[in-house]
Order: sequence, then C-alpha cells, then structure tokens
Amino acid sequence: MKKILDNYLYNRAGFKAYELLHSPLPPIVFDVIGPPGVGKSFFIQALISGGVIKYRSHRFTKDVRLCSARSRLLSLLALNRDDLEVLRRKSAKLLYDLNIMSSASRLIVDEGVCHHFSKELIQLSRTSREDFLTIMRGRGVINLTAPPDVITRRIAIRYRQTGKILKYHEGKSEYELQEFNSTALQQRDELCGLMREVGCPTISIDVSESNFTRSWVRGFKETMSEVDVGIRGCHL
Repeated sequence: MKKILDNYLYNRAGFKAYELLHSPLPPIVFDVIGPPGVGKSFFIQALISGGVIKYRSHRFTKDVRLCSARSRLLSLLALNRDDLEVLRRKSAKLLYDLNIMSSASRLIVDEGVCHHFSKELIQLSRTSREDFLTIMRGRGVINLTAPPDVITRRIAIRYRQTGKILKYHEGKSEYELQEFNSTALQQRDELCGLMREVGCPTISIDVSESNFTRSWVRGFKETMSEVDVGIRGCHL
C-alpha cells in the first residue's frame, strides 16, 4: 500500500503528459512553455479536440534516478530560490522528467522542465554546455506567445470569473504584471534560441486570438510536418 501511495503522489507531483498521435517522429518530448496565464491549458485542450494528442494515463516509474546534469540544474535553482518547499516540488519534477525522457515515447508535456527551469537552463548552457546538451537530448519545445497586455487581461478575466490567482501574480499592479509577462516572454525566447543552436526543434505559436483555436491546431499540424524532416538529422 505504501508503494502504491508513493507512486500515486509521485505521479501527481509530476506534470501532465499527452501522447502525440499519428506522428512519424522518432521518440521525443515537447515541453509546452509560455508565461503563466498565456493559455497553455486552453491550447492543450484545442489539440485534444483536434485529435492531435490524447492524455496519456500511463504512470511513470522512478526506476531511473541518476543524472548529474539535472543535479546541477537543481543546484542552480537552489541559488536562485531559498524556499525549501519549492525546491522539494521541483526536485520531484526533475526526477519525473528523467523517467519520461527514458520512456522512448512521443509526448507533449504541459509545463515540463523547460517551463519550470527556463532561467536555470539558460544559466546551465553558459556554465556547463555538456550538461545542457544532456538535458536537451530528445527534447523539443512549443513556445506560446502573446503580447504582455493580452496576457495581463487574461489573468484579470480569470480572476473575475474564478476568484483564483496564481502565486506569481499576487499583489502585482497591472503595470507590474505587464513587466513580469514581458520578462517571462524574453526569457523563454532566449531559451528557444539556445535550443535551436543545438538542433532541438522549436515551435513558436502566437495565441493572442483565443477565438481561433482551429487555426492554432491547423498551424501546429503544418509546423509539425515540417519539423519531421529536420528532427531526424538532430544529433546532440
């Protein structure tokens, strides 16, 4: 019973993984990234409705545990954050990511390592290139973008509708939220540039217009068909 409960909590601590359907791609994991509030969950739902992905109910094990590159990534996070609870949660995400990357699957991951560790991955690329390449092997990224003011409006609308606000956004004025969103967009753009440099497939999608989910799905399918050609020659 303890082992079952432990595995259940471990999978709850990870992130949602979706199987990429009808794809000739070799095994790869795409992280969906974007500032909090940009519309990642909405985008994922559009891909599910469009028959591009489906939720993968398979639970990942903790069989693979050793990875010095991810240990260094966690060390960089510890230098940037002094909240022990945050470090505990994110160390579980790194372990989850390690086992997802070892599963030889074609997945799209909602808020994976590239989302939670974007700042630290940028730092790692400068301080330990080999570790950065290790973490990026077999990985791509889907970067969702929108103008900072659009993201700020979405945050306000969600708060009015649900009464919920993310910790990132608490206590911030409209101006401060726009500055926060602008910085987050720049940080993710920088990470995408670093990933492109080492041959990782990167897809940027403008999700400014939330009414055009069909065009998002169509554009994603077209982009993925172009990525298919390039990824086979990607050696990290």
